[in-house]
Amino acid sequence: MCDKFFSRMLVHSEYEFLLKVVDGVLDNPGQARFRQIRADIPVVTRVQRELEELGFVRDDCKYVLSETLAVDELRQRRTRIQAMVDMTLDPEKISLSQVAEVLQRNGRLPGIDDTINDEPMNHELQLGDGCDRPRKPWEN
Repeated sequence: MCDKFFSRMLVHSEYEFLLKVVDGVLDNPGQARFRQIRADIPVVTRVQRELEELGFVRDDCKYVLSETLAVDELRQRRTRIQAMVDMTLDPEKISLSQVAEVLQRNGRLPGIDDTINDEPMNHELQLGDGCDRPRKPWEN
């Protein structure tokens, strides 16, 4: 993922915050209050670069999302943010419900090597060459 949006690694809670912001805008496209965020919240100061990449502009003591931002672009960003939320889960502390949620939306689980080919082999299993087996001593 060579996206300038992910030029630095954030912690899980920061990605979750960005996801909540994007979901709020997408779920309530006509309401201006979901397009504004107070700038003095600590998590906002940590993710201000990512908010600006999303299209938020600093206006005095808040960040305001531009009205001209394309919804499709915001949805694409949401998908990438969700992937980062999934990848920053702690593999040692992930719950079964979190695993089910990630798998339900075809996400990637942290700590799982997806380069391994786990597809079943499609060739027939051959059970020998058809020769008779050697006889056992008690079969003589």
